[in-house]
Amino acid sequence: MDADPATISAFVVRISCHLRIQNQAADNDVKEGDTKDETQDVATADFEFAALFDYHLQEGEDDPTEEELTAYAATTGRFALYPYIREYVYDLTGRLALPPLTLEILSRPMPVSPGAQWPATRGTP
Repeated sequence: MDADPATISAFVVRISCHLRIQNQAADNDVKEGDTKDETQDVATADFEFAALFDYHLQEGEDDPTEEELTAYAATTGRFALYPYIREYVYDLTGRLALPPLTLEILSRPMPVSPGAQWPATRGTP
């Protein structure tokens, strides 16, 4: 679809990340006088991911507000970038000859309808 460049707008969502991997002493590695809680940094990494989102305005439509763009970035933008961040961390730890680190899946709580019980109970009369 061809569109008039005057009706196309875009914005960037950036997510800055700091990864810190520590090695915690095992019970048999603790020397007398030391505590097991001592940790040592094995690796640190700072990185940023960004995505460009474009949107098309129909004639007469207003530009999205700053609040709308911020809400979009915090929800859809975050969910769009997270798989790439997750894969990057997994790949980076492997390249550093560390056990691969798999970040958990990003999830969002499901909305609850007014009057519904949460969590739903089964087998209750």
